[in-house]
Amino acid sequence: MDSTQPSPDQSGLDMSGMKHIKQEPVYDLTPVPNLFSYGGYQDSQLGPNNVSMGELDRIAQNIIKSHLETCQYTTEELQQLAWQTHSYEEVKMYQNKPRDVLWQQCAIQITHAIQYVVEFAKRISGFMELCQNDQILLLKSGCLEVVLVRMCRAFNPLNNTCAL
Repeated sequence: MDSTQPSPDQSGLDMSGMKHIKQEPVYDLTPVPNLFSYGGYQDSQLGPNNVSMGELDRIAQNIIKSHLETCQYTTEELQQLAWQTHSYEEVKMYQNKPRDVLWQQCAIQITHAIQYVVEFAKRISGFMELCQNDQILLLKSGCLEVVLVRMCRAFNPLNNTCAL
């Protein structure tokens, strides 16, 4: 797909009832020394692929920070959403919506989630130094997986629901 292709026109979509995702505040994280334990490795020793344990810690910290800065929902918001129930009328309203409208609403939600994944990737050290084609290739090949992992945070195993 050509990256210069415009987005589909969404002006005719029924956006009532859709929750707009807000930008979360930037978190100020202080590095956590020795975030992960690597058995008997010391900081100066080399781990897998001849990378120092200190460098692996730095990379992990950067990914965690990038994730926290680009989460769509805070933990508190997810906890509140986890036990929200829908009334019979709300369920019926969604069941009576045309299939194409439901797909459009789903596409909008996924588009928002993908935008957050793009922001997440931009904040990972070194990503922006890659050529644009490599950035696009990485995003296209891994974006769905990141969205699915992030959706796991919204799953409530006690009542088998997803809070989104």
